[in-house]
Amino acid sequence: MQPDPEDIFADFDEHLEQICHRLRSIIRNTLPDANERVQSGWSVVSYSYDSMCVLISPRKKVVRLMVDPRGEELVDPANLLKETGRRFQHVDFQSLKDVNQEQLIPIIRSAAMICPGYPS
Repeated sequence: MQPDPEDIFADFDEHLEQICHRLRSIIRNTLPDANERVQSGWSVVSYSYDSMCVLISPRKKVVRLMVDPRGEELVDPANLLKETGRRFQHVDFQSLKDVNQEQLIPIIRSAAMICPGYPS
């Protein structure tokens, strides 16, 4: 049986759990046809088509929204994205008030559009 995202989120402090719920809601509303899956070994929730394109990654002090740009430039009008090694870019959140839906939707949508398997 596939673990539920709630199982991952519940392992973190309440304020981080709230951030996770908010990000999940934004992603599911923006990408309603994406496959949601808990990546147990990484303690992340991924959203994918043929491959992962967006992830929620709770950490000890922040929640990280990660996107896989596959070498493409993502739409990021608020300039929120930071590099996370060779593959991913991310935005960190320490407070629920930092989660701005209008700033995140273009990032999420552009990451999905370059994801293999995205419905055109």
